[in-house]
Amino acid sequence: MKKIVLSLLVLMIVLPSCAQSQELNCFVCDPDTDGMTNIRSAPKGTIVHQLEPAGFYQLTAIVQPGGWWRIKDGIVYDEGGCEEKVPGREAWIHRSVLAVATDYEDGQPRKLYAEPRRDAKRVMVIHEFRALLRPLELSADGKWVKVTYDPSEFEGCPCEKVTGWIEKSQVRDDAFEPGDGGPVPLLLVSAPGKETVVFREKPVNGRQTFVLEKGKTYEFTVGNPKNGWWQLWFGSVDENDEQKWVDDEAWMPASALFMIVTDWGGASTVPVYAKPDEKSRKLFDLKTGTLVHPTDLSEWSWVKVQVDGHPEQTGWIGNGKLTR
Repeated sequence: MKKIVLSLLVLMIVLPSCAQSQELNCFVCDPDTDGMTNIRSAPKGTIVHQLEPAGFYQLTAIVQPGGWWRIKDGIVYDEGGCEEKVPGREAWIHRSVLAVATDYEDGQPRKLYAEPRRDAKRVMVIHEFRALLRPLELSADGKWVKVTYDPSEFEGCPCEKVTGWIEKSQVRDDAFEPGDGGPVPLLLVSAPGKETVVFREKPVNGRQTFVLEKGKTYEFTVGNPKNGWWQLWFGSVDENDEQKWVDDEAWMPASALFMIVTDWGGASTVPVYAKPDEKSRKLFDLKTGTLVHPTDLSEWSWVKVQVDGHPEQTGWIGNGKLTR
C-alpha cells in the first residue's frame, strides 16, 4: 500500500511538470489573410470561435502529437492584451496558423540544429531580427522547438525552406514589438577595398569565415559592437549591388569599417562630443567628407568614431551625420 501511495505522489509531482514543459507561447499568423481563423471544440471539430484576419492574437498552446493543439484555458489575448475566452470546455487550433519569432535581445543570430541539442549538426544560422518560424513540435523535455523557417514569408531572402530545432528560450510570441531594450542597433558601413579583410566566427582569434578582397568595395550592415569588433548582420555583403551570402557568424575589426562624415544641411563641419548627447562637451569638429571608423553605438542615434592618424580624435557623432 505504501508503494502505491508513493507512486501516486511521484506521478502527481511529475505530471504537472511534464504538462508545463509541453506549453508554447505563440501568436496567430494565418497564411489565409482574407478569411477568419477558426478555433474548434476538438481536432477537426465544430467551429466555436473565429479570429479576425486583421487582428494580432497571442495564446499558449498545449502541444499535442499531430497538427491540432489545444489552447490553454481556452484564452486568446488580443493586441491590447485583453482576454478573449473561447466558448465551450475546450478550444483547439491548427499549428499551421501559429508562429513564433526569434528573439534577438542578446544580439546574437539564432541557430537551427538537426537535433534538439547544441552539439548537433547546425542546419542554419538566422540573422533576421524577428524571423518568423512555424512550430512543429516540442522536445520531450520541452526545452527545444522544432520549427520550419520559410523565407518565402519574407521579401528578398534568397534561401530555401529549412526545418530544424531551436531552443525554446530563444523564441517569443511577439513578432512586432521589440523586447526590453529593443533590437540591436545597426550601422550601414563600407570596406574601402584598400586591404584584405577577414571575417571571423568570433572576435579576435575565431575561425575565418569569409574574406573581402583587396581592391573591391563592399557595403553591408553591422551591429553588436564588442571590444573593437563588429558583427556582420543579415548574413550578407553587397559588392557592386550584388549580394553575397556568408553562411556563418562573422565578425570584423572596427579598423576595417568606414563611414563618411556628412551634413545634409550643407554645413562644412560636424561636431564631435565627449558623450552621446548634444549637451555634453564638444571635443572638436570634423570636416564633412572625412572617413572615420565606427567603434561603438549608443542606442539608435549616436556613433562613436575614430579618425585615422589622430588617435586622440575619438568621440560621438549623431547617426544622422554619417553615411556609408
